[in-house]
Formats: sequence, C-alpha cells, structure tokens
Amino acid sequence: AIIVEHCLRRQTAEALAFANRLAEEGVAIPVLMQDTIAWLRNVLLTKVSGRLDLVAQTTVGELQEPVLAQAAEAAVSQLCSMLDIFLNRRQRLADSPLPQLPLELAIIEACTIDEPLEDSPAGSSGAVS
Repeated sequence: AIIVEHCLRRQTAEALAFANRLAEEGVAIPVLMQDTIAWLRNVLLTKVSGRLDLVAQTTVGELQEPVLAQAAEAAVSQLCSMLDIFLNRRQRLADSPLPQLPLELAIIEACTIDEPLEDSPAGSSGAVS
C-alpha cells in the first residue's frame, strides 16, 4: 500500500527508500512485488466498480480506507499502467544480476508514467534527421 501511495504521488525517492528498507528487513523481493500487484489489482477493481466489497472481501478494515483513497486519487489508465509495469518487471526477477533491480525499475517507471523524457532537447520531436 505504501509503495503504491508513493508511486501515485510520484514520490520516487520515498518509494525506493521504503522498498529497500523492507528488503533489508528480510522481506523477499518476489513477495513484495506480488503484494504490490495484488494491492494494485484491488485498487483498480475498486476504482472501476466503485465498490470495495465486490473485489476485496478479504481486505481487513484498516486496509479498506487506503484502498478507497487510492482508488479515488488515481486514474484507471494510471493503475493499468502500473500493474503492467510491476507484472512485466516481476517476470524478470530470475534473470536479474541484482535481486532488487526489477523492483527498483518498476518503482521508477511507475512514478514517472506520462512524464516527458528529460534527455530530449527542448523543442525536439525526438525524430532522427
């Protein structure tokens, strides 16, 4: 929930710091990514249905408020993009030379959805002449 909250608010440094702290405390990266994917699914389904009870019967009381708040805050397209990012990066866990790299890349991508590329010169269309 906290990683998703940071990503929705485009707080990349905070999301990375939180994820790295969890990893240092012994949380397995695949478990963390799976939990993030499941959370995003609940937020997305709550967003499109308008009802938490239809999609998250197992969500306990204290977690219902953050799901509803994030569903209200996010756009459907943003949540779909975030889910795609975390799903794609999770598939690359086994091939990564650094265990945390796919998670870190997923967080960076999720925090920068729809941002313009900073490396492009101002006024450039990105086309090669």
